[in-house]
Amino acid sequence: MKIFLLLLLLGLSIHSREKLSAVYVNHETGNDSNYPSTAAKPLKSFAKAMNLISESGTVYIQKASLPYTKSLHIKAGGTSEKPLRIIAHGAVIDLSKDITSGPWAKDGEYFILNTKDRRKFTDSQRAALFVDSIPVHPLGKGIKEKYHVTFLEDGRLKIRFPEGVDPINGKHRILLNAPVSSNGVSFGSKASNVIVEGITVKFAGNDGFNLHGAAKNITLKNISTLYNGDEGISAHGDIEVKVLNSIVAFNGSAAGGIADVDRSVSYYENCLVINNYANAFFFIGQKHSIKNCAVWGNRSKLHYRDSTEMHKGMIYEFSNEKEARENLDKMPEPLKAVINKYLSSN
Repeated sequence: MKIFLLLLLLGLSIHSREKLSAVYVNHETGNDSNYPSTAAKPLKSFAKAMNLISESGTVYIQKASLPYTKSLHIKAGGTSEKPLRIIAHGAVIDLSKDITSGPWAKDGEYFILNTKDRRKFTDSQRAALFVDSIPVHPLGKGIKEKYHVTFLEDGRLKIRFPEGVDPINGKHRILLNAPVSSNGVSFGSKASNVIVEGITVKFAGNDGFNLHGAAKNITLKNISTLYNGDEGISAHGDIEVKVLNSIVAFNGSAAGGIADVDRSVSYYENCLVINNYANAFFFIGQKHSIKNCAVWGNRSKLHYRDSTEMHKGMIYEFSNEKEARENLDKMPEPLKAVINKYLSSN
């Protein structure tokens, strides 16, 4: 009986811990038992950080030697005067699975991945994998390319690769996106008044940054969202979001690198939106604004419907990276800094 009471009291003590104004996360050196959480004694998981952070607190995601491999779900927020802050300073979330080494078996014009993944694809809008920087979509009516992914009844993937790609020779890096339901960073219904800064998201099955519901006053700043199966950024419902000084590139959605819909309100300034599968910007929400953004390598620059309130500031459109380099001095300094950040990392 005494042991039972001791365990009960211990459990109550753990669950009644006060929320913290600051927590630190490091998936390599952290431990979710650390309390309080400090820079020297960080937590291990995003989930624990979100459970412990107080309203209007700050979550510091420490840059680690290896990328984080779990999604971040922001389920709380702050106030308009003191927003909840998620500060990363260069941390990376990478949800990919490397299938470069296969093993592969040739089957006519196709190759079969001889491991059982057992995932299914609901539509062809989302890229299932990337070969180097080329998105490969599930077979479907909307797909324009000859290359595509399908699956066998036993769970193996059957892939027709882009011309010239033979996975058996190992010359091309092949990365499978996370399952289609996964997002890199997502926001819950109570996640109003939030700032997310300095994080990179790669290879989510759905969106890199998924904003769904009625959250207001969200700011994404100095983020990068790359190689996601669907959009790099997508706002749904009644979301209100501002995106500043950020990079949206190589995302596989058949809609756009950015796709804001429903009754969403969004604002993009000093952003680089490049090499996405379809449009750079796809807007069919309530109100959208673009100011001092640069685009190249997308199938088109901007799509929006007539009923959408659209405010277009300066969009610098280039045919390729080379042309953008040649015109850097003509762009505002904040946008130039974003482009230089991208160019220096590639």
